[in-house]
Amino acid sequence: MILGSCACESVQYKVDGELKNFSHCHCSICRKFHGAAFATWGGVGRANLSIDKSRELLKAYSFSKNTDSIFCSRCGSPVFADYKPDQKKYI
Repeated sequence: MILGSCACESVQYKVDGELKNFSHCHCSICRKFHGAAFATWGGVGRANLSIDKSRELLKAYSFSKNTDSIFCSRCGSPVFADYKPDQKKYI
């Protein structure tokens, strides 16, 4: 189990399950979102992610046809990316 939060700790989440599909992305969008040369990603099924505190603070920015950046509206921290090839949104 992985417990995490945004920088201000208002939003708290839990990942219960194995992370899969690790990769490094060097696209311009990932570099801009993370302020680095690349972003490291790992995937988890929707059923394995729960928002335990302040779900109402989560906001989404659609940066591609199939992916939203989910972030804390209080501190701006990226919390996760919602990859939705079937167009089902998490929030």
